[in-house]
Amino acid sequence: MEKSTFYQLSPSNKAGGFVGIGELTIGTICHTLHIPLSGFWLSLHQIFWMSWASGMEKRVTSFQISSITALMKVFAPMGKRLSPVFAILMQGFLYALGPLIFGHNAFGWIIGSILASLWSFIQPILIGSIIFGSSLFQGFSFLETWLQKQSFAISLYTIIACFVVLKLILAISLCLLALKISKSRLKQWEKFIVSTLKIAPKRRPSKSFWRGLIKDLLSPWFLLSLILSIIALTIQSQELVTITISLMRIMIIALIVFSLLRLINPQDIVNRLSRLPSLKEPLTHIFSFLQEKGIK
Repeated sequence: MEKSTFYQLSPSNKAGGFVGIGELTIGTICHTLHIPLSGFWLSLHQIFWMSWASGMEKRVTSFQISSITALMKVFAPMGKRLSPVFAILMQGFLYALGPLIFGHNAFGWIIGSILASLWSFIQPILIGSIIFGSSLFQGFSFLETWLQKQSFAISLYTIIACFVVLKLILAISLCLLALKISKSRLKQWEKFIVSTLKIAPKRRPSKSFWRGLIKDLLSPWFLLSLILSIIALTIQSQELVTITISLMRIMIIALIVFSLLRLINPQDIVNRLSRLPSLKEPLTHIFSFLQEKGIK
């Protein structure tokens, strides 16, 4: 098989390959170095390629791209599997709503980019709601009120809104860039993505289930949410028994959710999707290309 076969794939299949390579390399490096908001930036990379492929093929391509990327993400040497795979698939689904509703034009693709960019905010809120319930939002509201009493210059809601607006602006900008990018610029970006394969971390033995579970419970996101919930429970009730029971409920739900995220094997998703003819052929070319680059 020739080395150029990967580059001869259709725009949607090639885009899925490049997004997947980014997940295997840049995503893994960010996880290794514990760089915050890595999913924030990687989702923008996905939006760029979905917009480029949509502009090239003038049809819904995000399903194909997100499916290929999700399948490749399963083979990432380190990091979580299930939650990123779900996020990748949901971003592809949300992006598709834009052109499906508003047509295969710049406006439809921009709407799709906006919808896809919001999922990185929605997913952690959904998981937080399942684990902590209303106490998380009550604790956040109390913290906001307390900071305002301390004459804190900026509202927490304003900070969050700024992050959301920033990502929307970046998503729209990347969408427009993808539709207007020249072939020479695109080749430069393709070359950079492929070059990251040289520094791709090697696959390491998977961490034990319990070690991974403890890591989830000690993550900054979970600890901060737990503190906010404790604050809310303390304000609502002064009875130690009530607070203890509520905290036990939160910890039990957290253990169940984090356990499921680690026990459910995304390989099952891979096995089902990889049987589809539309995915089997491009994946064969993509993985052959990765083997040529020394990635197994």
